[in-house]
Amino acid sequence: MTRCALLPLALVNLFKPRFYMPAHHDEIRDIFIDLGIEPLFLTMRDQRPSIKGISPLYREAVCFDSHTGRPVSSR
Repeated sequence: MTRCALLPLALVNLFKPRFYMPAHHDEIRDIFIDLGIEPLFLTMRDQRPSIKGISPLYREAVCFDSHTGRPVSSR
């Protein structure tokens, strides 16, 4: 597990969400200036496979069905 996945994974383990959508550029002050989410998603896939990671593009609206986890079209 990478260091940048340790702290966010602690939140995932604490709250045990069904979905997790971190910001692409979350900052953890004095530890990580830029937090990559792909190492976190890889760690979640290995340690918490029941949690679905959602990774939107930069400034993209996100809408998904919270029961199925499938994206919902706005059309």
